[in-house]
Amino acid sequence: MTRTEKVFLAILSALLAATLAADLLGPSCSDERPEPLEVAAYYAQDSLEALNWTRLTFLDSLSRGRLDTVIIPYRKYFVECADSIGWDWHMLAALSYHESKFDLNAVSRKGAVGLMQVTPPTAGHYGIYDLHDPRQNILAGALNIKNMVWRYRRIAADENELFKFTMAAYNAGAGRIKSCFEYAAERGIEPHYWDEIGALIPDMEDFKGVETIDYVDTMEEVYGLFRQIK
Repeated sequence: MTRTEKVFLAILSALLAATLAADLLGPSCSDERPEPLEVAAYYAQDSLEALNWTRLTFLDSLSRGRLDTVIIPYRKYFVECADSIGWDWHMLAALSYHESKFDLNAVSRKGAVGLMQVTPPTAGHYGIYDLHDPRQNILAGALNIKNMVWRYRRIAADENELFKFTMAAYNAGAGRIKSCFEYAAERGIEPHYWDEIGALIPDMEDFKGVETIDYVDTMEEVYGLFRQIK
């Protein structure tokens, strides 16, 4: 056998061995996710695979009325924690979807962590230290909301306005919203409606609150969709 023939056989043997190994081991790991057979495959269970579907058309399914296809990850914790503060669990779930797309490992540029995007100092204020535990994360978010509800209940004109003030504070921080009230007071305004605050924000020098105004509007829409879930 010539040297060329030996080299050819060696290459052929290597190729066959690689093919056999691939068949035995199956497809290699990658970041690619399998395409769903149908939209109904969003969340089969509270698992990593289930959470991988969150970046698909979840809200599109709701808006089309396909409520039978929607399963909320960690639903039992949303219900439990919402009950503990006297609020609707759909609101907590909607907030988590808007904040993190139900991603327990999400971390924002400002250091907010997990499902409810709570910062460690805020969670620590409520005696919660494991923000990668789904129940503790949701509870931290719920307790933060409870604190904000207490702040704005005597101010808001009704429950809907209370929701708006609370969402604004969740996004911008209670300190920022306090500055908005102080700015309104300087102009002789005692706002009981979020739109009254929203109208003043563009004139404020120390708070560019366009993002917060959009946040409140979006949360109204998302919450409206989530409330359809049985």
